[in-house]
Amino acid sequence: MTSMLVHDRADDSSALGFVAGTAGREAALQQYESYYCRLNPWMTRAEIMPVGHGIVGEQLVSRAAFENSEYYYDYLHNEGLESGFGLALFKEKSQYFVLNTLTGDKDLDRNRDRAAQLTAVYRWSASGLDGI
Repeated sequence: MTSMLVHDRADDSSALGFVAGTAGREAALQQYESYYCRLNPWMTRAEIMPVGHGIVGEQLVSRAAFENSEYYYDYLHNEGLESGFGLALFKEKSQYFVLNTLTGDKDLDRNRDRAAQLTAVYRWSASGLDGI
């Protein structure tokens, strides 16, 4: 499941602007926006996300701490999702515009490779689409 969202650290709210791969998960998305966005341990650490550099969830919160969170145990894991990777597209004051993908794959190396692909796409798009 891939989404673009705005997260506001001032009140720990999130608004999902675009979501793909959500067939059958409509109720879960509503639960995220109304409740679980405030418990998402990745978003509580959003201020350390570098703009334009893809990262994996384990760079924000240890796997052990993540798996002990209510967000993971009661929400993400129940949706068959185990990890995530993404990048901050931009930050302004307490708001973070984030592109992220949630995945059922816990393999850290594969997820790091996926995060690196996001970095490459960001750099390419930031270059003014040279070479097209």
